[in-house]
Amino acid sequence: MSQAHVSRILVLDLRADRIGYAVFEAPNRLLDYGASRFDSPGVAKARVGTLLRTFHPSVAVLRRVRSRSTRQNTRWTCGLRIIRAELRRFSVPVKSVTERSLKQFFKDFGCRNKFEVAALLARQYPELAWKLPRKRKSYEPEPWTMTYFDAISLGIIYMVTAPGWRQPLGDFGALSPAPQELA
Repeated sequence: MSQAHVSRILVLDLRADRIGYAVFEAPNRLLDYGASRFDSPGVAKARVGTLLRTFHPSVAVLRRVRSRSTRQNTRWTCGLRIIRAELRRFSVPVKSVTERSLKQFFKDFGCRNKFEVAALLARQYPELAWKLPRKRKSYEPEPWTMTYFDAISLGIIYMVTAPGWRQPLGDFGALSPAPQELA
C-alpha cells in the first residue's frame, strides 16, 4: 500500500497492562483516543480487534522500543506479539516510531518531559485540554490520561515524518528538519 493512500491511522501505545490508542484521519483530524486495560492476552486481542473493526485503519503505528528498555518485560512482549498478530489478521500494515525520534521532535518544541508534550498537544487539539493531567510528584504514579497523550504524540510523529504524508499539520508541520526514523 502506498503511503499516499493512507487516510486513517490507528496508533497503539502498549504498556504492560493497558493499551493507549489514537485514531487520526487525513489530513490532521483526531477522530478518537482512549485507553483500555487488559489482564490477559485474550482481553488484549479482543480490545485491539474491536478497534480494528470500528475504525478500519489503513495503517497502524506502534512505538519501537530499544532492546534494553525497561518497557520490555514479558507481559509487554506478549502484548506486542498479540497486537501484531491481530494487525496481520486484519491486513493492516504496521509502522514504527522510535523513542529517539519522539524525544527529539518534541525537544525541538522546547518540551523537556511528557507533561510539557501533553500541554503542547492540548494546545494543538483543544478537545484534549480537559484531559490534561497535572504535573506529578516523583513519588506519584503516572496519570492514566498520560496514555492518551503518548499515543497521540506517536501519531503526530508518524504524520510529520512519513514519506508521502504531506497534509498540513498546523504548528507541527512547520518543524524543519523532521526526523526520518520510521521502519
